[in-house]
Amino acid sequence: MKVKAGKAILFLLLILFLVGCTESDQPVNSTNQPTDVIPKGTEVTLIDIDITPSTEQPISPEETSQPEQITEPGPNLIIDSRLSFLPGGLYLVFYDLEKETLEALSFQLKLTTIGNGNGIFQHSDNTLFALVGQKLINLQTRENFLVPEFGGRDDCTVSSISRTGDLLVAGCEENGAAVFSIGGDWELLYPDYQFSQIQLSPDHEQIAFCMLDGTSRLYRSDLQQCMLEGQCDLIQISSTCDDVLFDWSPDAKLIAFSEQRQGIELIELSTGSKTELLTSTQTGIMDDIAWSPDGRFIAYTQTEKELSSIYLFNVLGSEPRLFYQSENQIKLVGWLNAITDFNPTEQYIVLPSENQFWMKAGPSVDDFDSKLFLAGEKVRVMDQVEVVDGQKWWRVRVGDSIGWVVESSNHFQDDWTYGLLSPVFEPGRPLIVKMSGNDLRLREMPSLNGVVKRYLIPGMRLKIIDGPAVVDKFNWWLVEIEESKIYGWVAEEALWYATD
Repeated sequence: MKVKAGKAILFLLLILFLVGCTESDQPVNSTNQPTDVIPKGTEVTLIDIDITPSTEQPISPEETSQPEQITEPGPNLIIDSRLSFLPGGLYLVFYDLEKETLEALSFQLKLTTIGNGNGIFQHSDNTLFALVGQKLINLQTRENFLVPEFGGRDDCTVSSISRTGDLLVAGCEENGAAVFSIGGDWELLYPDYQFSQIQLSPDHEQIAFCMLDGTSRLYRSDLQQCMLEGQCDLIQISSTCDDVLFDWSPDAKLIAFSEQRQGIELIELSTGSKTELLTSTQTGIMDDIAWSPDGRFIAYTQTEKELSSIYLFNVLGSEPRLFYQSENQIKLVGWLNAITDFNPTEQYIVLPSENQFWMKAGPSVDDFDSKLFLAGEKVRVMDQVEVVDGQKWWRVRVGDSIGWVVESSNHFQDDWTYGLLSPVFEPGRPLIVKMSGNDLRLREMPSLNGVVKRYLIPGMRLKIIDGPAVVDKFNWWLVEIEESKIYGWVAEEALWYATD
């Protein structure tokens, strides 16, 4: 009996062991898998349990866990250098899409990285302000302003920021244009139309845009009238707006327009007349265009054979000149006008966009308007300065008029022609390309047949390395561009150069 009892106990233990093994071999329960869990209290026998190995592989704990959510990094910006430290002059600003850096390119062909961030410079043509998430960042002062979301809609994308950073304009995919003033709220304009490529004018009083109203056309509108009076009159600029490029002149009187991104013509806004500047053969297919703050140059970019190129041409008439090339894809953001700090005896030029900028009778915005500045006027800084409400005011002279202006890079440009002397051609001497030397050729060899390495732009500073070499009845001098260290040969002509 003891043996039989012992065998019975062993038999029961064996059954319990087999049942336990079978349950432990069941796949881990998952909402995506059928379950074989046996409810407690269910009576089973050995024959009811299938212990045949499954042809399906057991699911490991790693496979049953939810996949880790990979989120895109949020918008970010790192400011690499203070813009106020840049030498005075005009800079072309572009965004390197591969390095994700914002670069300032001087007329000396020297690159300075202003900042880096993940794509935030692709939305606008502003070189001083960047929209990072919901914050508007001043790259010069590092101040930031919170920009609220537009009424719960997420189909509105900011496309233009005013030069002073106090006004933003966005186009909305589901119709309408949204305008935001710092300190105010978003306002929806033209709710019944579809918009694209909205651009603020330099004086912030108008906007130009492509609008779909049966066909796509280019329009402009008085923004101030529309916002204050609720009357949004549309003025047609062009009957086509299909794959176009356009940019305002700095005085907001002209628009540079390119149909199908080929060729450039000027549209006179007051009369509607058009003037061809460059043919499609001259430009090829362009990516972006941007008008310089002084009104003299238009820059455009082109991508060809895995090279991104920046071309310049003088609005008064010249062939487009290759200015810069990069193996990385770039987006032309616009121009930056860096001016040196005001100092006694310094001289500056009024920019074309300042057609409503006034000299004051005293050092305050509340003082009497004594003179309206005109584009191109030369402003001499005198030796009196006062700080009022945190702003530095200088006493200045314009012709026979004397008054006060606030120190700001928004209104002036360095007058690099002031105080220039006649050039001296000998090794070691510096040279500056004058206005009359626009589009001078820097050649590989001292000859009219020498390969052109660069076209020199007014304001470029050179240093004479060697020479002269007399070829083709010209004296040729080996020179080096001051900052970029690019060297080549130039022909001697006193009218084209000057020195400090």
